[in-house]
Amino acid sequence: MNFTLYRNKDINNPRKKNYTILNAETDRLSYVGNNFGAGALKCNTLCRYFVGVLDEPSGQMEVYNAELFNMQPLISDDVADNDLSEYLAKSYREKVDLCIEAFGTNKQRKALNSRRMNEVRKEVLNEAVIKAAENVIETKGVAALIHDAAEDEKTDVSLVLPPCHEDAKKPEDVYKFEDIISPAEYEALQAPATVFMNVTAADILKMTEEKSYCSFVLDELKSMPLDEKGYDHKARCLWFFDCLVKLNSQKVVKKKRKDLFLLLYQVYFCRVDRKELANNWQQSKIGRLSPNPFLK
Repeated sequence: MNFTLYRNKDINNPRKKNYTILNAETDRLSYVGNNFGAGALKCNTLCRYFVGVLDEPSGQMEVYNAELFNMQPLISDDVADNDLSEYLAKSYREKVDLCIEAFGTNKQRKALNSRRMNEVRKEVLNEAVIKAAENVIETKGVAALIHDAAEDEKTDVSLVLPPCHEDAKKPEDVYKFEDIISPAEYEALQAPATVFMNVTAADILKMTEEKSYCSFVLDELKSMPLDEKGYDHKARCLWFFDCLVKLNSQKVVKKKRKDLFLLLYQVYFCRVDRKELANNWQQSKIGRLSPNPFLK
């Protein structure tokens, strides 16, 4: 570190003749301090300071007057304006990174380098994805991609629900009955559904105690249609619905959305009002993830 002392040339002025500027040069920065102005230390006017230099051969010490200087780093005035504007334009995160890079600990610098490497990898991945997307667009065209996306969306919906007829005029036609239970399956339900034929209150009570069927099915058995055809139809549907509930409760089977079955039953068998169906769909778990087919 090299020191340079500058004194005021106006020795005739009793105030200015003691003005002094001290400059310290290092490899990285320059530091400047003075004994006048706003940055001067007030302690120099309140007391005197001395520095003693010991002469080891003679054992005598020489005493010299001294002053205290508050040394501050000097930012060069020849810095270009665009450099300063570039720094001011940086975000807070970027400024913190510059401080860590200059004064941070080894742990902080290591974390900074790791985060920058991850950003570079993410940027490279994004560029690769964009390039691949541009190649696909050039090859297939925008119209073909939109058509494929629409077909994929239809396929995804069909994995959860049967085909939706949004132009249906009646609630029961939104999802057609034969799309849920095919005619062959409907005929096959005749034999097992006989367990629900001509059930009495005592039979329902026994089923409730044995818990052989779900509570919804047991409640519906209490209000079966009076005509034979309607009674047989509902019995088959209730038996099919109970099978779905039991299948859903099996741990070895992949879980599906539980409220889907109740909504389907309302659509096909209960003939619930369309507005009520729309509200039930919106409140259900699947309704939060899928478009509402009961609203236009």
